[in-house]
Amino acid sequence: MAELIIRLIRVGELMAYVASAEYQWAPVVPISPQRAHSQAVNPRAQPADVALVLALDAAGSGQLVGYLGMVPDACYPTPATPQPERVGWMSCIWTDPAWRGRGVAAKLLGALQAAWPHQLLITEFTGAARSIYVKSGLFQFLPTSYGARGYLRFNLATLLPARWPRLGGWRPLLAA
Repeated sequence: MAELIIRLIRVGELMAYVASAEYQWAPVVPISPQRAHSQAVNPRAQPADVALVLALDAAGSGQLVGYLGMVPDACYPTPATPQPERVGWMSCIWTDPAWRGRGVAAKLLGALQAAWPHQLLITEFTGAARSIYVKSGLFQFLPTSYGARGYLRFNLATLLPARWPRLGGWRPLLAA
């Protein structure tokens, strides 16, 4: 495994992090200012909750070589559960292409697992991410349910002209 510095960013530190020079000059952005703000005001998050794990090159310039994002939440595992269980939804994972295959993702997952022991949830991930999660042995995978999604009323009169302004004149037809 590569020599890495693992840095945990907690919910209470997110706004200071996105305001820092380190963040402002970074070639890779691990969290948007909007998401950091959303996390900072998340009513289910606590200031000490880990929300972002950074992997930095220990041997080089300390450049960011990977990150893993997480959203604190609460869930009721059964209808009879009186108190919610605190959980973390993993929201993103990234490794610099030059560092792939060197254990960066494993270190990120290990650090997050240590901060949120047996309280991590994942959903809707890519095939590449799935292989990382399976290899880690940290997750129990549930069967996927397939189905169709239907909408009773489309809002095309608002959605389409916002995306393609030249369709603005078609609003009356789109609203029908």
